[in-house]
Amino acid sequence: MDAIAGLPCGGSGRRRADAPEGPALPVIPLGVDAQALAPDLRARAEWRARLGIGPRDVAVLHHGRLSFHAKAHPLPMFLGMARAASATPGTRVALILSGWFADETQRRAFTDMARALAPNLVIRLVERPEAGTTLRAAADLFALLSDNVQESFGLAPVEAMAAGPPVVASDWDGLRDTIEHGVTGFRIRTLMAGPMPDLAARHDDGQDSYDHYIGGIAQFTAVDVGAAEAAFAALIRDETLRARRRWRASTGPP
Repeated sequence: MDAIAGLPCGGSGRRRADAPEGPALPVIPLGVDAQALAPDLRARAEWRARLGIGPRDVAVLHHGRLSFHAKAHPLPMFLGMARAASATPGTRVALILSGWFADETQRRAFTDMARALAPNLVIRLVERPEAGTTLRAAADLFALLSDNVQESFGLAPVEAMAAGPPVVASDWDGLRDTIEHGVTGFRIRTLMAGPMPDLAARHDDGQDSYDHYIGGIAQFTAVDVGAAEAAFAALIRDETLRARRRWRASTGPP
């Protein structure tokens, strides 16, 4: 017997095979309508006038669920952006918070932290923006410093890149696959303390809800505030850098 099913045999008669290959697991990313999100100068002027943001102000957009335990704790964003704004005197920096609060506790937390940590920023809230909003056109850059394990992909930064501005985001989870550092934005170093089997076990046993589980994990995750400050400062002070054509990923030829 020389071979069975195409597999060579050793002298002892035992069948021998190479290690089997695992199944193919292609990543099929979520798609966005790049044409619908393309830069719109008219929408930009309208939104900035509506929000009281001047043509020379630098507007930063943070869009998504406004949740400190299930999306992104705002402390690194507030601190990094406020420090960067302080280091760029003469430039008015506006932070547009766009999205949804889960409850009044989340709303108070964001409001109180903004007041305490970033009093020098102009804060504008666009709550529950309508579908198909052109709000992204108002932004000079986009920020999402997510620290949550449920950030498996992150659609908002992809939409922002299609709209044009550079993205400042955490070097974390799904964002690593969509944001090319130095090309479509800046990824900010993000670290986790280590595996936490006790938290996973409590959730698996039904002692903790999923919300409690991901909130607990997030407390062991840290975004580098100094690196965030450096990225914000570079983009705030340099209009040419913000407007660089190659930030716009997959929206057409350069």
